[in-house]
Amino acid sequence: MAFNKDRRLAYLIIALVATLLFMVAIGYNGWQCGDSILGPKCIRYKAYQTTGALLLTAGLFVFVGAIFILLAMLKDFEWAGFVALASTFIAAILALAAMFYYFDIFKVWSPFIGTIAMSLTIALAGMLIFDLIHQTKRST
Repeated sequence: MAFNKDRRLAYLIIALVATLLFMVAIGYNGWQCGDSILGPKCIRYKAYQTTGALLLTAGLFVFVGAIFILLAMLKDFEWAGFVALASTFIAAILALAAMFYYFDIFKVWSPFIGTIAMSLTIALAGMLIFDLIHQTKRST
């Protein structure tokens, strides 16, 4: 998947900001349990363990996506774009699962930072899909 050269840097920045926001949301000491979501006070509860694990995994997947976006930028490997798309799409699904699970269990809104990170990841996955469609149409 050859990204539009003007968009590559924007994709990379969005992926890195999303990664940072996922990590801040995980480490944020403002969850209802009175600690960070994977901290000692929260980890005792399965709901926080599950939500934290999903957010952490989503953050790792979007970071992997950022690495492959950078690889696509520097080396023009077409396959790196496909890996970036798959990785960010998985991250978006995991983030959505974390938020819906949290909403279902606690019946309250999650910390705002986690929602921002999820939204950025979904936006990035969507942009990568449209780039793939655009590239496919151009090559046919």
